[in-house]
Amino acid sequence: MRLSPLVLVFLWAACSDDPAPGALSPCDTAAGPLVSCPGPDLSAQPLTIESACARLVDCGLFAVNHVDGNGNHQNDFQTCLNNLRGNDYPVERLEFVLRCVDVSSCDALAQGHCSVFGGGAPGQ
Repeated sequence: MRLSPLVLVFLWAACSDDPAPGALSPCDTAAGPLVSCPGPDLSAQPLTIESACARLVDCGLFAVNHVDGNGNHQNDFQTCLNNLRGNDYPVERLEFVLRCVDVSSCDALAQGHCSVFGGGAPGQ
């Protein structure tokens, strides 16, 4: 039996481990518990601001780097860092938001699930 090159390409793509940037795994959707995804684990320490912003980029909520014509960052990783490091989040609320980002699905994060606990949304 001989497989055509087109079939081989489809098989290779189906077995690829690297999802497209911004692609959600089933565990990052509201259906996660229904498809036997493990529940979130709380680590001993909350995420760092950098890790939380990287998670938001991975979820497709922020660009890695988006600079306007004036050199200002707009809705990207640096914007997230600047806003979480700003004065909008008192220390106790910042820790709660970081933990929320750590355990929330990408769907919940896209709906602003964690931003209601302090300041504005990390990218606004």
